[in-house]
Amino acid sequence: MFKQNVLLIILGVISLTLFSCSNNPTAIGSDFVSSDLINVKTLDSYADSLKQTSSYFKQPIPLWASSYLFLGKKNNATASFLLKFLVSLPDSVNNDLKSNAAQVVSSIVTLPGGYVYGDSTANLDFNAYKITSPWTSTNFTSDNLGTLTYDPTDVSSNRNISANDSLTIFNVSNSLTTTWLVAAADSVDSTIYGIYVVPTSNSQKILGYTTSTANVPEINLQVVIQKTGAYSDTVTFYPEQYTSAVKGNLPAVSNEDIVVQAGVEINSKLWFDVSKIPVNSVINHADLILSPDSTYQLFGNTFYNSIMASSLKDSSSAVIDSSSYNFYNQVLSLTNGQYVGNIASIVQNWVSTKSNQGLLLEANGNLLGLELFALKGSRASNLQLRPRLRITYSLRK
Repeated sequence: MFKQNVLLIILGVISLTLFSCSNNPTAIGSDFVSSDLINVKTLDSYADSLKQTSSYFKQPIPLWASSYLFLGKKNNATASFLLKFLVSLPDSVNNDLKSNAAQVVSSIVTLPGGYVYGDSTANLDFNAYKITSPWTSTNFTSDNLGTLTYDPTDVSSNRNISANDSLTIFNVSNSLTTTWLVAAADSVDSTIYGIYVVPTSNSQKILGYTTSTANVPEINLQVVIQKTGAYSDTVTFYPEQYTSAVKGNLPAVSNEDIVVQAGVEINSKLWFDVSKIPVNSVINHADLILSPDSTYQLFGNTFYNSIMASSLKDSSSAVIDSSSYNFYNQVLSLTNGQYVGNIASIVQNWVSTKSNQGLLLEANGNLLGLELFALKGSRASNLQLRPRLRITYSLRK
């Protein structure tokens, strides 16, 4: 019995010693911890009251690469588009047209729908105008509308939008189509600038027309050419150039909010002070968390419900660090009611280079719709709703 008691006492002393070491290291324990090369620390913009700033601004971009041509009006956005068809005919038909032996008897533009922004039952109407000045889709933005010239006579008729918005059809003036065909036959291509399609003031929604499916254009112009007693041919022409131009003022939201909007291309800038992190640190994780303000948000029938955060090279001109774009950007996905993403690579670059120009926030899929994201900004009265950056980093000793 005596031996058993001694053994229990010895085990108890050993256990107490080990427990003490794990909570309050002895001199030997302290030396072991300090010899470790890595120390894990955290920095939280909310808990540690890091300085931050945010703002939003408009930055129009070309929309020629979008999967849609946008048309209509909704809230702060007005969408129009430019469309030029590649027209050509056999020489025999060209000669008949030029000699007035044949005539264009029908010219119908078909626009397959696919995207709706706003109430699908709302009104949409439009006019089409003959463009009289050259334009190039690859660099055309809403800012270029001020220099675009066109004949103010509406060349459209029989405008029809299907009940489910899946198809829009309208006639173009036969005389305009004839002018295009004759000009193409005479190789006077510089006179063919296409049409400018603009929503009327009573429009209350925006539609997106599918520009391609499986790389095959669906938007088309069907022209019926008739020569009395000889032939009646239907010829289909496809677009040579097209692009949307979406004009929009900054939306009216709470003064606590920042905004990102696709199509109109309204972006936000966000900056955190991370100067407390030593330059030789390794960033293990950095969650950026943004809180939406559902009061002002508006989305289309299809969209990416996420936000892209990219490292800025120059915050004054909102230029993104494109030296390694795929590395210095991150998608923030909706998670438990907030937009969350790990921007560790961006923060690492800030710390390592001692250059922190902040972030550019934009709609993920900014060419694919008009989605309006309202987010709580750095001036939000509820500190917990402000943009939050939670960083875990390892400090090399």
